[in-house]
Amino acid sequence: MSKISHFYVCVLLLTVTLCVSAVWGSLSVNAARRTGIPREVFRQLDAAMSQAGRYAALYQHTLDSLGNLGVEACASGDLERAWKIYMETAERYRSFNTDSALLYSMRAEQVAQRQGDVSHAQLSRLIEISSLSTAGLFADARILLDSIAIQPMTPEVRIAYWKSARMFYSYQGVYVEGQEYFSRQCRRYCMTYSDSLMLHLPAGDPLRIFLECERKVNEGQYESAGRELKRMVLNLTESDNFYAMFSFQLAEVYRHRHDEQNYVLWLSRAAAGDIKANVREGLALPTLGIFLYESGYLNEAFTYMNFALEDATRGHARMRTVAIANLMPVIDAAYKEKISASRDQLIVYLLTVVLLLAVSIGLLWVLWRQKAAARESQRRLAVQARAQNTYMGHFIGLCSSYADRFESLVNMVNRKLAAGEASELQKMIKAGKFAEGREDNFDDMFDKAFLDIYPDFVTRFNVLLKPGEQLSLRQGELLTTELRIYALIRLGVDESQRIAQILHCSVSTVYSYRNRMRNRAIDRDNFEQAVRDMGRNDND
Repeated sequence: MSKISHFYVCVLLLTVTLCVSAVWGSLSVNAARRTGIPREVFRQLDAAMSQAGRYAALYQHTLDSLGNLGVEACASGDLERAWKIYMETAERYRSFNTDSALLYSMRAEQVAQRQGDVSHAQLSRLIEISSLSTAGLFADARILLDSIAIQPMTPEVRIAYWKSARMFYSYQGVYVEGQEYFSRQCRRYCMTYSDSLMLHLPAGDPLRIFLECERKVNEGQYESAGRELKRMVLNLTESDNFYAMFSFQLAEVYRHRHDEQNYVLWLSRAAAGDIKANVREGLALPTLGIFLYESGYLNEAFTYMNFALEDATRGHARMRTVAIANLMPVIDAAYKEKISASRDQLIVYLLTVVLLLAVSIGLLWVLWRQKAAARESQRRLAVQARAQNTYMGHFIGLCSSYADRFESLVNMVNRKLAAGEASELQKMIKAGKFAEGREDNFDDMFDKAFLDIYPDFVTRFNVLLKPGEQLSLRQGELLTTELRIYALIRLGVDESQRIAQILHCSVSTVYSYRNRMRNRAIDRDNFEQAVRDMGRNDND
């Protein structure tokens, strides 16, 4: 290429770079100006997220110890103490792990029945109702709620009933959001039970104060609500569940006042409070994520939304998982807005190219190469989109399968317990009846999903092994246990304990397979790193 052509190419590239940078910079500045949120606002939340595993481990240890005390009290015949411990354990598990909450609420009910105490049995079932509501099992919760409604209640049971009923309709309202008739019904019932609680709870009770502030916000009394909410927040520790509740409501005050910076600040504090209090069904973090997404803070939004979804999944809070899924249309709208902005940038880019084409017709090859690159990018994006859709389909299918198994298990356990066949139920548990087919189903779906994304994984893997040591698959077999272990390593799951949990095998089995495969590798010391890097540089 001549020196003149080189000069024109440099001019073209410089001009295009300046134009694209100017357009992108303008869009970024406009996005930042919409909210004006300093990065420091998120530091407290980011710190809490980084410590979430430690908080959860400590909390789990505390609950395990508490549950053991209940078992000991029950074994010693101190039924009153056992019932109280089981009730406390179930309540503390409710927002952390609904499966465990249901287990301990049922234990509390069994102890109450042994006591012959009707009020204790009712209170135990009300905890079970709250746990079912959190889990999104509204049909079962409604049956229990209606059965208690027709029974005589003591004042203590009546207040507990209103709390559980309010929670049931509140969560169901989130579940049916978008269906105006049912959503309006849920709001009406929720307000009715809130009114009853405000009339009968003590004046200084945090829940009563929260409900009063919530009512003030709904009625537009933002000044009064804000003062009371700030007073409560200052008197609570961040690990107290009410701290996050009051912070979230205070964020609502600022939202109605159109104060976006303080809205985000208190949402992030509420989300951090949920993490520190080990509340896995909180609304603050997904609400913050969707707001940031709409405001152009894409990295933070994706991080927070993914964390919220994973946390809700770990806690089996299907109600919150559905709520997060309901926010996806808003995310889709934000994507369309981003595409529109990209289209504007492309128009400026093409206009610049057209103007420069008038200088020299010889620069057409530059445009041709760029169009070819764009087509290749679109092809790769299409391939990635198909792989992601396939993976999501497998994931949803697996979730649906496990949800159906869990529902069938709960129904069967209820039937056995109601029929007094606890011993038969225990035999089924010991015999492993409930686990039958679980591993095969998971392995099959994992194999299909992984090979859809990495179809040549087995071939590449065998290249890393010594001659004569390659793995061979039987007819119809997708992956072996060894290949699944290294498939997880390729996906970034490196800890043997985590791999064992995912594949439902022992840690020693994982260690044994990994050591055996390293001995068969061409380069033993760098074998697992080679698996991690497999295919990463194909498109370089």
